[in-house]
Amino acid sequence: RDGLVSAAKAVAASTGALCDAANLAVQGEATEEKLVAAARSVSASTTSLLVAAQVKADSKSQAQARLQAAGRSVKKATDSLVTAASNSEALAEEEVQLSESAHRNFAVELEMQESVLKAEADLAKARKKLEAMRKDKYKQ
Repeated sequence: RDGLVSAAKAVAASTGALCDAANLAVQGEATEEKLVAAARSVSASTTSLLVAAQVKADSKSQAQARLQAAGRSVKKATDSLVTAASNSEALAEEEVQLSESAHRNFAVELEMQESVLKAEADLAKARKKLEAMRKDKYKQ
């Protein structure tokens, strides 16, 4: 029962964070990444709730079927939000001007590759930290 309650609380908290991120985004004060992270958090916590409910409930009941359908709807909605946020950010960005000499273009390309690699490394670290945090949470 505690797993179900804590999963429901996680859904409520992540939904609140998504609402906050959406409000900030409308005001131009939130990044695309904040909105995407909040949407993914809602999706993940909803999945955890569905798993917890599946453990506790009759898997063949009508209520469980409706809960699973609602979970699929949440997943679809959060995926759509992530896609929309990504598309709007891409449209808002200015076109990169690379009309300089070939040497300058090469230097810019190297800097861009460095930025991408750094971001990927930061992402990998953050994913490992999140994974460890989740493992610790379920060990308790």
